[in-house]
Amino acid sequence: MTGDRMPLTYQHFVADPPSPTGGEADDVWTEAARATREAADELGRLQRLVSEHWRSGRDRDHVDDRLRRLVHRLDEAHDATRQIATALVSRAAELAEVRRTIREVVDEARSVGLVVASDGTVGPQPGSALPPLPVRALAARLTTRITEATARAAGVETRTAALLAAVPPPL
Repeated sequence: MTGDRMPLTYQHFVADPPSPTGGEADDVWTEAARATREAADELGRLQRLVSEHWRSGRDRDHVDDRLRRLVHRLDEAHDATRQIATALVSRAAELAEVRRTIREVVDEARSVGLVVASDGTVGPQPGSALPPLPVRALAARLTTRITEATARAAGVETRTAALLAAVPPPL
C-alpha cells in the first residue's frame, strides 16, 4: 500500500491464518470517524445552547465564531477519518476476494494432482512424469488465475495508497 510495504504475494493469500491486511486498523479508523462525528454533533449542540445563553453577552460574537470554526474543523476531521475508514474497509473486502480466488485455484490444482510452487506457478509434483497435455493446459490456466489475482491485489494496494494520499489532512 505504501512504498515501504512488501507487495502481497501468492504466499500471503494462502497463509493460515491469513497474513494481516489491516482489518483491525480498519476498525480503528471507522471508530475514529464515528467518534469525530459525535464530537462535532455535540459541539454543534453546545454552540446553539451557548448562543442562546449569551444573546447579549460580552464577546458573544468572538466566542460564537470560535465555536463555529471548531465545529468546522471537527467536520473536516470526520470527513478525513471517514474517507480513510472507507478506503481500508474496501481494501480488506477486495483482498478477501483475491484470497478466496487463490484458495479455489489451489484446491482445484490439488484435486487433479498438481502443486502450486511458492512463486504461484502450478505444475506437476516434483519428480513425477510429464502429465498429459490437458493437465499441463489446466496448470497453465491455474497459474494465470493466480498471476491475475496477485495483480488485482497489487492494484488494490496501489488504489488504496492513492486514495489515502488524496485525503486532505484536517486543518
